[in-house]
Amino acid sequence: MYMAGYDDEHEFDAAASDLITVEGLGKLIHCPYLAIGGEDDELTALETTFALLDDISAPKELMLLQGERHNMDKPPKFVDEITYIADWLADCLAGGTPESVLTLVGQDGRIRRTPWSDRPAYHHGLPEVVLGDHLPEVVLGE
Repeated sequence: MYMAGYDDEHEFDAAASDLITVEGLGKLIHCPYLAIGGEDDELTALETTFALLDDISAPKELMLLQGERHNMDKPPKFVDEITYIADWLADCLAGGTPESVLTLVGQDGRIRRTPWSDRPAYHHGLPEVVLGDHLPEVVLGE
């Protein structure tokens, strides 16, 4: 509400249907795209994030931190997202082409990556069921 410039909840509710969305913007993105977000983001619905990324034809990655909110004020100690972003950008600028992947970081420290095109539907809070134990675990930075 505040980020949209509204202080009054009733005014916000009345105007919400006319606010700008990201619908259709993914088709305009032609460069590698990295998104890092919390599974419990209270400002951005995961369905919107997945829809945006599905529309991007360029290499893309979503690093989803299980149990984290929008501001990720207490990110897991085993993930340094700032270093990951810097390394990802450095690789891109050096001519590397990132893979299109979903990277799921569990609260237990397990990190799983699956190709974007092979990812099953994501279900909140169920990384074991959705991604399964058959997928390889990775250590970021390798």
